Amino acid sequence: MRIGAGKYKGRLLRSLPGSDKRIRPSSAKVKEAFFNIIGGYIEYINFLDLFSGTGSIGLEALSRGMERVVFVEKNNFSLKILRRNIKLIDTHKQTEVLAIDAKHALQLLSKKKESFEVVYLDPPYSFPDQVIMNILNDLYCKGLVKAEGFIGLERNINRRKNDHKQKMRLDLEKIPFTFWQKKIYGNTILFIFNNIKKY
Repeated sequence: MRIGAGKYKGRLLRSLPGSDKRIRPSSAKVKEAFFNIIGGYIEYINFLDLFSGTGSIGLEALSRGMERVVFVEKNNFSLKILRRNIKLIDTHKQTEVLAIDAKHALQLLSKKKESFEVVYLDPPYSFPDQVIMNILNDLYCKGLVKAEGFIGLERNINRRKNDHKQKMRLDLEKIPFTFWQKKIYGNTILFIFNNIKKY
């Protein structure tokens, strides 16, 4: 995986060996699309990378001008590579790594009165939709997304076909943020929400 644009364009990042479908990097197309879509709308300051894996999204954000990125990842294998990637492009002064799950990370960030211009969620394919809804509600209720900030969410199109236990679907009407755009790239859906009043 390479950084696609900005200060560190072309820098090769380490990735997980093998092809574990539960832990995967965001594709280059999805990454590029997200940053190109929001690029003209927001001042780049603080970025929250939930389910950050090896850090490709957050490090892309730094390369494109973000001043600070908080990574949240609990998988030990991903964490080792994430920290190596941060060291590889010497961005440790602009980053913070929380080696805990998303729920506890949001509690901690709320206590610290943090807020972010951009939040990105790239959970595993098997991650339940209801838990994602809970995370989005927590982001809103805890004030972790600045006014007019953006939230990106990746989901897999084919996941529900192969997972008969998961009947829950994302209900866009119940998400507290305003639905803005949806893009489809292969088997990935990219949802983009904006933190503006719905009514």
